[in-house]
Amino acid sequence: MDLVARVRRALGEQAIHPTEFERCACALLQSQYPGLSAVEGGHDFGRDADIYFPWGSHDVDARGRLLVTSGDPVANLRRGLRRMHEENVQADLIVMACSQPVDATRRASLDRLCTERDLPKPHVYAQDWFATRLAKEPSWRFSLLGIKGELGALLDRPLDLPEDLADRTDFLGREADLTTLAEAVAQGHDVVLVGVPGVGKTRLTTELEGQVAYLEQAQAERILDELLEARPAAVVVDDAHIRLDEMRVLRRARQRVEHAFAIVASTWPDRADEVGAALPGHLRVDVDLLERSDMNRLVTSLGVTGHRARQVVLDQAVGRPGWALTLCEMFAKGEGEQVASGAAHLENVERHLRRITESETAVDTLACVAALGGASAEALYALAPLVGEPPARMSSLMERLARNGLVETVNGVWRLQPALRASLIAKWFFTQPACRPWSTLWAAFPDRHRDLASAVIAAAQVSASPDARMAADAWAHTLPAPTYWDTGTFAVVSEYARLDLRAAQFAVAQARTVLASPRETEQLYGITVDPQGDAAARQLAQSAAQYLLPEAVTGLLDLAVGDDRPRHSTAEHPLRVLCDVANVIDPDFGTTFEIRALLLRPVLEWLRTHRAAPHWAVASEVLASIFAVETSGNWTDPGDPNTVTLARGVESADNLTRLISLWKEVGPTLTESEVQDGLSSAPAAVVPLLELAGSWARLGEGFVPHNGEPS
Repeated sequence: MDLVARVRRALGEQAIHPTEFERCACALLQSQYPGLSAVEGGHDFGRDADIYFPWGSHDVDARGRLLVTSGDPVANLRRGLRRMHEENVQADLIVMACSQPVDATRRASLDRLCTERDLPKPHVYAQDWFATRLAKEPSWRFSLLGIKGELGALLDRPLDLPEDLADRTDFLGREADLTTLAEAVAQGHDVVLVGVPGVGKTRLTTELEGQVAYLEQAQAERILDELLEARPAAVVVDDAHIRLDEMRVLRRARQRVEHAFAIVASTWPDRADEVGAALPGHLRVDVDLLERSDMNRLVTSLGVTGHRARQVVLDQAVGRPGWALTLCEMFAKGEGEQVASGAAHLENVERHLRRITESETAVDTLACVAALGGASAEALYALAPLVGEPPARMSSLMERLARNGLVETVNGVWRLQPALRASLIAKWFFTQPACRPWSTLWAAFPDRHRDLASAVIAAAQVSASPDARMAADAWAHTLPAPTYWDTGTFAVVSEYARLDLRAAQFAVAQARTVLASPRETEQLYGITVDPQGDAAARQLAQSAAQYLLPEAVTGLLDLAVGDDRPRHSTAEHPLRVLCDVANVIDPDFGTTFEIRALLLRPVLEWLRTHRAAPHWAVASEVLASIFAVETSGNWTDPGDPNTVTLARGVESADNLTRLISLWKEVGPTLTESEVQDGLSSAPAAVVPLLELAGSWARLGEGFVPHNGEPS
């Protein structure tokens, strides 16, 4: 058993002295929180250490409090918070240190206890963190656990890579890179592996055949003996750009041993030249982002097979297998809601930014560019004084970030990678305490308020921040009357409407106001177009499909009256939208009876007050779709946008039985005399209902459309 595993087992099984663990935790966490000061003896008022400047020098009055326990962290936090409240001890951040593992359930409980006190989520350092650190701290390891033995200079496997990774995941999409790397190592050539964090550089090295060692610490007095004993074919140096001195020690050691070996140094794109200079005569191997199809195979092999789940992981991981692995593990632990909401991805983004950016100013600049939706050279110049960076350095900063895979330039505009945008905005501007007040950006760019509104809506979608939601609501409710909106404003309101039912109701009300008002049309290539009306109709369709809002459904019914465009070839036709909602097959859940029931009620309500022949013609089409025995759907595969699934079939027996019962709600409406008068004046409107009756009769006789099997 290696040293880390021994330490982890000891933490879980041995009786640990609480006072000694408290002293150990304070010492080890000092590097994470330079302002940490232990509370020694006497009355600790519920905490074990104070943390000055927990948010950095920009908030000198903030105070963090450290709680240390070798027992139940939830009970410890509950007691500590109660005691600090009773003693009126200020706490702006809670840091938990515990020797036991913290699973998702415990973490959620810790988060909830802090949230109830209006505190941010706690920083938690649990068993895994202490096991890794204690393996490198012999004095504390022996004092706390009685375990001797230093961590070797060379390891058989990467310290931070899960032990069973190769067993759980297939090696995909890197065959050419592996061939190049293996040939170079076989010939004794040094290699610099270049790629952004999470792309799979370390995982690639684990596929090398022969004896491969991983450099943990290159101490001159120890490395020689370990090289002679292990006689590796290659020594891998991860994150070589921060280990240049160790690289020099390793090269000197290679000159003194008779056994020749290759050095494989991994680094990031913007540091590749620096690492390459420290390894003369090297071969450079670029490890690009993994193709989406290969990422899809990886995600599926990890047990994430649902359509939406794969979509979320693939969109957030953006070609980085390391990120995908983390997200898939959370799905496996039952924490899919955190993944879907973006909370889990936010942790990936934070870790990525801490590693890849060289200063707070760089992250600040990146967050502002993300909020603006992109920045041209002129926008960067205007942004420079706000972030405190000389204008001349802004472009070079963006170029460095681009080499690390964070931003890209399109038509002269720098844009953050889409999967990172919302999470970074939420973290930087709307997680308390905010790293930058949102008002500073809003005031500095008055001509970009629409872009900033889109940014704050995106932040509200991926976080539970009340500040982000408040800012989104404030923007929406300070808009002028909807009759003055252009299509760009409608587009942002459409994003806002996806937040929840309340936002959708607001958007639908504004859309219906526009549709009820006179509008100016435009001529485009001799065709009359109505941009405002089309945008309003799209909003109704979106909210009808997403929330089945009665106001959106009845608005579409109104639009359908007199719309003589061919329904089957016009995707935005109101009847096409409603019929697709009624008959859709969901890629994850199949058909859902409740959708039909919810759609029926506003249709019947509308029919009771709209009894003319044209209204009856529209209603009969929708009724025929609601009670249809057939269902259909189509969707693109998350892993391959060029693959489309077309699904058609017959409703399940249970749903057909429920549809028969649901028809009882239709009967009273059809028997009303005024409705019948409308029907008698529009005999063509009866056709959809006759066809509906015929499909049920044929199904009863065992005849199924498209040669299917009856349920």
